[in-house]
Amino acid sequence: MSGSGSSPSSSEAILASFLARHAAPTDEQIEGLCEEHPERAADLRALLAAHGRVDVGLPSAFSRRVSLLPPGADGKEGAHSAFSPGDVLADFSLVRLLGRGGMGEVWEAREESLRRHVALKLMLPQSASQRTVDYFTREARAGGKLSHPGIVAVYGSGEHDGTHWIAMELVPGGASLQDFLEDVRGEAELPGDYYRRVAELTAAVAEAMEFAHGAGVIHRDLKPANVLVTPDDRPRVADFGLARVESEHELSRTGDFAGTYYYMSPEQVMAKRMGLDHRTDIFS
Repeated sequence: MSGSGSSPSSSEAILASFLARHAAPTDEQIEGLCEEHPERAADLRALLAAHGRVDVGLPSAFSRRVSLLPPGADGKEGAHSAFSPGDVLADFSLVRLLGRGGMGEVWEAREESLRRHVALKLMLPQSASQRTVDYFTREARAGGKLSHPGIVAVYGSGEHDGTHWIAMELVPGGASLQDFLEDVRGEAELPGDYYRRVAELTAAVAEAMEFAHGAGVIHRDLKPANVLVTPDDRPRVADFGLARVESEHELSRTGDFAGTYYYMSPEQVMAKRMGLDHRTDIFS
């Protein structure tokens, strides 16, 4: 309790109020929020990232403005990266930057020991706090439990010289379902096979989520930006940063706000742990 007798607002409550006013916040609005609450800036950035509000691009994003972003697609082509092509982290040689955000970067990288290309998600040391590292490692654990053609594969995770990393399947093309929907909205008329394709894609996502639920993993942030689509129209569910793993509830306390507003189930909006199960993903 504060000296005035009232409880200070939690970071989750501050964020909920902010997103109620700004459904798609700009970088300037995000910076303004952090300046307004400097003592909570790190937590707010972490929550914004986890809720899909900061551009980083690719499987598991700290978000979209995310999906797989080609260099410069985030409007920051001239921004300085913390790394350069050719840099080596652990067993990985960086090839090209796929996207970036307030928390880190995603690179195409070559895993030298296995001679394969992967998507390497990096959390920069200056962005690491106990909470953000907990979310990051939980994403790796949740994804690592799942081996299914409809889910972006997680190959491994670790830490190198203060930089936490997750190595994931590199999805060819890397466009998201959100990108597809935006393209469709710009067309004068729908393709003749549009509804059949939608039904097939939805069924494939449902099968992937049924597999995840059977393995004790609830996604909790299922939305178009977190579904990557291959060039042959096969979906890959990504971004398990907010996932609930059976028997791993340390980051899922009553009162936690986790998800993205437009796709959250009523029980998520109420931030109640009791009663939250696989049906929240079905709602989304």
